[in-house]
Amino acid sequence: MPTELKNSKLNERVYVQFKIAENGKATVMHVETVSPELKKYIFNQFAKMNFNTVSENLEAIYFVDINFKVL
Repeated sequence: MPTELKNSKLNERVYVQFKIAENGKATVMHVETVSPELKKYIFNQFAKMNFNTVSENLEAIYFVDINFKVL
């Protein structure tokens, strides 16, 4: 997580919409957050993910809520 986010009192639920391509790479379609730094972080992290084990519903659109909280 970026240093500026670790130093803040982050407590946010982030809505992410993405799909998985045939090559197993995730493409983020939408990130709902008030923080530009957190949005950039989500895009960067999803780009690193590998969903090669997913064989069904490729190209389907997935939705996930991610809770971020700095303790």
